[in-house]
Amino acid sequence: MNCSACKASAAAYLEGELRPQDALLMAGHLAACGSCSAYAQQLRDVDALLSGVRQLEPPADFTPAVMAKIAALPRPAPARVRWWWVGAAVAAEWLTLVVLNSLHVVSFSKLAAGSGAFAFKVAKLLEAMYDVAQHFIVTTYAAIGAALEITALIALAVGLRKYFMRRGAPLWKATTL
Repeated sequence: MNCSACKASAAAYLEGELRPQDALLMAGHLAACGSCSAYAQQLRDVDALLSGVRQLEPPADFTPAVMAKIAALPRPAPARVRWWWVGAAVAAEWLTLVVLNSLHVVSFSKLAAGSGAFAFKVAKLLEAMYDVAQHFIVTTYAAIGAALEITALIALAVGLRKYFMRRGAPLWKATTL
């Protein structure tokens, strides 16, 4: 047995999970190799330290106490929309377009024609994709897949809602189903 194989199976050896013939090979290698023997001792030391760690349990009223503190916090004030910023931004955009049009950098007629041509090309592409889908009956499979996904999402939402209702912490206010 080489050192890399020994180190790879050292934890299994210490846990007694190796087959008897592999355990004998491992024991022989550990007796002959100081590096692997030191590695195995480090694993034993870590196991000994971890066995001395006690599991911490929160107090019985931990969750209600935390939820009560959260409920006592003041509600954050909703962010105010400063409509004058919105109006100023729209005015700046239109002013920029007018200046660019007057400098003949941008032409409104070319913009309108270009956007119309783009919309027509997108519509033709979608029509071609629909024709291909109809030819291969993909739309039926897509509709079945969408129905299955919607059904799964509804089932998940209902299940989560019931779970959180039983836990006493609903995700949204609702009556029982």
